[in-house]
Amino acid sequence: MSSKRAAIGLSIALVAVSGLAVWSFVSKTMGEIHAVLTDSRAQVLDEMRESALASTNAVEVATTLRGAERWYHSPFPPSGGIELSHYNLMERIRTSVSRDLVRHLRSLTGEDLGDDPARWVTKYARP
Repeated sequence: MSSKRAAIGLSIALVAVSGLAVWSFVSKTMGEIHAVLTDSRAQVLDEMRESALASTNAVEVATTLRGAERWYHSPFPPSGGIELSHYNLMERIRTSVSRDLVRHLRSLTGEDLGDDPARWVTKYARP
């Protein structure tokens, strides 16, 4: 009877250790996936910024600004963990791109509609 209990205990321990190993692998893999997605999304925003800053057409810049404001923006951020870190990073990048494009629009148009991208988009972007 004692060896039977030992076998059951060993089986339970093996299942628990296996479960922890699977959880660790999945957690690490998901973190790597989020990192790759964040990097590719950041590249898209950088390309938007470069394209708009090279343009002398306020309509094109404002239209790109609207796209940047919408890109990977969610009013519902993740509750925590690596997803929240990546969300916060993307928000900082998106905000930086928007700020640069508003500054460029100010320079192109000679107007100052403020820092709110929506005002620039409303006035200059294509519908």
